[in-house]
Amino acid sequence: MGAKLKIAAFVATLAMMGAVRAIALYTSDGGSISGEVAAFSSIANSSLGVIHSPFIIFIIMTVLVFILVHHTRFGRYVYAVGSNEKGALLSGIRVTRVKMAVYTLAGTLVGVAAIIEASRLNSISSYSSGQLYELDAIAAVIIDGTRMIGGAARSSVRFSVC
Repeated sequence: MGAKLKIAAFVATLAMMGAVRAIALYTSDGGSISGEVAAFSSIANSSLGVIHSPFIIFIIMTVLVFILVHHTRFGRYVYAVGSNEKGALLSGIRVTRVKMAVYTLAGTLVGVAAIIEASRLNSISSYSSGQLYELDAIAAVIIDGTRMIGGAARSSVRFSVC
């Protein structure tokens, strides 16, 4: 929605976070959901030898995203849109579609992380789960030196748009 309405990604993300938190509070009547379900808790609390499942899931997701970004046309488009949105648009890239796909990918990755966290805790509180995580993410981005309005990616990947 933010891509179509030309809303800054930062503002759209915070607005969506507020909306989803409100929906979670409403659907759970402001309470929490708890109780141990063996299959669900095994997602985050099992291991393969000495390596725990969340780490294995992290490695798999990291490899998949790396391949997506560095070895596909979509990845080149993401870098092009992130580096110069107007230039990407003039090059024939469907900027809105690429942005929507990136937002969808980010949402999917956050969903996987939320499932792992809920599985690890065996409960989830609609009121306090993930509270203030957004400040940690914003601080990490700002400390890294990333501009909040977008900018060129720091990568050794060189590509041509066409």
